[in-house]
Amino acid sequence: MTVTIGIVTGTWNRIASLVRFVESVRREIPRGLSYTITVVDGGSTDQTLEWCRTQRDITLIEHGELRGAIQAFSEGASRTDAEYILLGNDDVSLKPYSLLAALAHLERTPTCGAVAFADNRTSLVSGDGTQYRVEGIGATTPAGEKVMVVYPQVGLVRKWLGDQVGWWGWRDPVMSQARTYGGDSFLGAAIWESGYTVDAVPQAVVEDHIERDALRDHNARGGPGDSAHYYARFPTVHLPAQLAAAPERDRLRILHLPVYEAGYPGIMNHEAGLTEALTAYGLAIEVDYLNTPGFDLIALCRAWQPDLLITQIQGPGRITPYQLASARNAAPGMIIVNWNGDAHEYGLTAPAVLELLRYVDLQTTINAKVLPVYAAQGIRAAYWQIYFKPALEPLPAAPAHDVLFQGNCYSKERDALVKTLRTIRPSLNLGLYGNCHGANGNTHYSFSLQAALYRNATISVGDTFPNTLAFVSNRLFQCLGNGGFLLQQHSEGLQQFTGLTPGQHFVEWQDLADLKAKIVEWLQPDKAEARRAIAQAGMAFVREHYSAAAQARKLFHDLLPLIAEDERVTA
Repeated sequence: MTVTIGIVTGTWNRIASLVRFVESVRREIPRGLSYTITVVDGGSTDQTLEWCRTQRDITLIEHGELRGAIQAFSEGASRTDAEYILLGNDDVSLKPYSLLAALAHLERTPTCGAVAFADNRTSLVSGDGTQYRVEGIGATTPAGEKVMVVYPQVGLVRKWLGDQVGWWGWRDPVMSQARTYGGDSFLGAAIWESGYTVDAVPQAVVEDHIERDALRDHNARGGPGDSAHYYARFPTVHLPAQLAAAPERDRLRILHLPVYEAGYPGIMNHEAGLTEALTAYGLAIEVDYLNTPGFDLIALCRAWQPDLLITQIQGPGRITPYQLASARNAAPGMIIVNWNGDAHEYGLTAPAVLELLRYVDLQTTINAKVLPVYAAQGIRAAYWQIYFKPALEPLPAAPAHDVLFQGNCYSKERDALVKTLRTIRPSLNLGLYGNCHGANGNTHYSFSLQAALYRNATISVGDTFPNTLAFVSNRLFQCLGNGGFLLQQHSEGLQQFTGLTPGQHFVEWQDLADLKAKIVEWLQPDKAEARRAIAQAGMAFVREHYSAAAQARKLFHDLLPLIAEDERVTA
C-alpha cells in the first residue's frame, strides 16, 4: 500500500517564500510516501517560473495573470492526482512531523474530512508570533445551538471529498464571485455540512511568515468584498445530526528506522528495499535516524502513531531505553522489532544492550550464537537475515577480475585473507575493493558498482566472522543475487538457518590453504559450465528467498506471530 499526498499552493513573485515552503514540504515527507507539488502561478516576473520548471517534483500551472486564490487553489487541487491534498499558502512552512500527524489522524478517523493546521498568523499581527491556533467559523447544531467549528486555513483534505464539495468554491454560483478570501472557509463549511469534521491535531502546525509584499497589497485592495460572498453562501454552517464516514481502510502504519552510515553514497541510493516491501502490509515510512537533523523518536511516534516500529539499533546511545519507553507511551499498542546485523557477540549481549532490548518486543539477529543468551535473559529473539538489494540499472562500467574480494581490512583474519589472495600467482587479475592497503577502490554502500563487479568477476570470495553461528555479511547475498560465482568460507549453521547449500548455491572453503587450492581449481577453463550452473542456482535461490519482499513476508508470517499480544499486526 502506498499513499500519495498532493501539495497545492498558489504564488506570484515570491520565489524566496515559495522555495522555503517547498523545502519544508520535502523535509517532512519521508521515504515511503509519494507526493507531488502543484504550483499555480499568477504571472510571476521574477525567477519563479524558471525555478519551478527545473524541479522534478513540481507541476506548474501557469495562469499568466492574477485570477485570485480561489481559482488557483481550486484548480490546483482538482488537477492533482493524490489521495490527500495539502492546501497551503506559499508563505508558510511546515513544522516537524506536522504532515505525518495530519495524515495519521485522517487514516485513524474515518469521520474526519480534513485536518486544519494551527498557525501563528493572528499572533504575528497582534502579538509576538508565538501563539499557534486554528481558525473557526460560525455554525448551528441540529438543536439550534450556535457554536464555532474549525476550518482549514492550511489543511490536509481527502481528495475525493474536496472534489465533491468543490474545493474553494470556484464552481459555486455565489462563492465563485469572490477572488481570494473566504475560499478556505467555504471548504470547511462544505465539509461540515457534508457530514464530515474538520479537526485540529496537536502536532499539525505551520509557521506563517506573512510576507508584506505586492501580492498581499493587491489582495488587500480586492479582497474585502470576498467575505460578503462567503456569508451570503453560508450565513451559518448547518451541522448534520449524524456524521458520515470515509471507507474504512484499517491500514497498518509502519515506521522503519534503518542505519545508513554517514559519508557513503548509500545514503542517497534509493534502491528498492525493505521499506518498499513493507508497503504490501501497510503504510510504511522510513527515517534515517542517525543522519536526520533534529531526529526526535518520541515526537515522530506521537505524530505517526505506528502500529509497528522496526529499528536497527546496534548499540546503546543514539536511542535509549527511556526513549523507547516514551515512544510506547506516545503510540499506545505499538510493537517494536529490532534488527541487529552485527557479528560481535559482546555488542549483541553487553549489559547496556540487554537493558535496551527489554523495551523491544522482538530482537532479531544474524548471529544465531546469541539466541540462547537472549532466551536466558527472557528476551524474545529470532534469526532474521538481511536481504538482497537490487542495484539501480543500468550498471556502471567495471573491470572483469579473475578473483574479486569486496570488504574492509579490519582484522588480522581479513589481513591474512587478502595476503593469501595476493600470493596465488603473479598473473592473477585480483580485484580488491574496500578499506585495505593497495585496494582498487571502495564499494561500501555503492550497490550498483558492487553489482557490476560481481557480475564481471570469474570468482568472488566471501568470508565469515570467527566464533559465530550462521553469520554471513550482506556481500554473500549481493554476490549471489547478482549472479556471481562465490567461494564462501564455512559458516557453522548457515545451511540450517538459511537454506543456502554448499556445492549447490556456492562453493565452500575451510581455511586459507583450501581457499587457495579452490581458486586455482575453479579458475580452470573446464570449470566454466559448473561455475555458471552454481551461480545461476545461487542467484535463483537468493532472489526467491532473500529478496526484501521475502524477508517482509517472513517478518509478518513467521516472526510477528511470536508476539501474541497484537493480532492485528500478525493478520
